[in-house]
This record gives sequence, C-alpha cells and structure tokens, in this order.
Amino acid sequence: MHVHTREKMFFCSFCRKGFLQHGNLKKHMDVHTAPFGCSECSRHFVKEIQLERHMRLHSKERPFGCDVCKSRFNQKYQLKYHMRVHSGEKPFVCSVCSKGLADQRALNRHMNVHKTCN
Repeated sequence: MHVHTREKMFFCSFCRKGFLQHGNLKKHMDVHTAPFGCSECSRHFVKEIQLERHMRLHSKERPFGCDVCKSRFNQKYQLKYHMRVHSGEKPFVCSVCSKGLADQRALNRHMNVHKTCN
C-alpha cells in the first residue's frame, strides 16, 4: 500500500533520504559505499569496469558498430538489440495476442493496448 500512497518506508542510514522500495535504497547506497566515483557526475560503482562503461556516456565513445548500417553504440547490449532491426527477430511475445516484439520495453508498451480494451 505504501507504493500507492507514495509513503517512503526505506531510509538511508547515511543521509536519511527516503525510498518507496528497498531495491532503490540498495542502489542508492552505492553513492556512499562504492569506491569508484564518476568525475563528471555523482554516480558511484562497485566495480571499476562499471565506471569505465559509464564514462562512455560522458565521452560519447561508441565502440560497438553495426556492420549493416554503420550505427554505433556505447554498450554491447545496445548493438545486440539493434541487430533485431535487421534480422526481424522478435523474441518477446504478447501473452494475450501472440504478437512478437523486439524488446521488453516494446512489449510493456504493447500491453497497454490490452488494458484499454477491458
């Protein structure tokens, strides 16, 4: 019920910032305890490789390139999802109408079509 009332039930023991969900508090704790901090913003990371990947956002580095259309991406998973544009792969299937979609976000948006039908 606290999610619906927006009542914050989980509080940071360092700065007392409140959160609706425990998972959000756990993620926030990285700000106080993660050793690898970004010099460009306030994000902190537990592993150095996470910081290195994050820094691509600030540097605009895009090391992962599509061999078909030359689009470039800063994360490997983004290239993987992009390749579905060319392959036509649609692994996320609607449980209501069996429509295939390329990614989870598209499936989530599609599910709203069925909510308005009820």
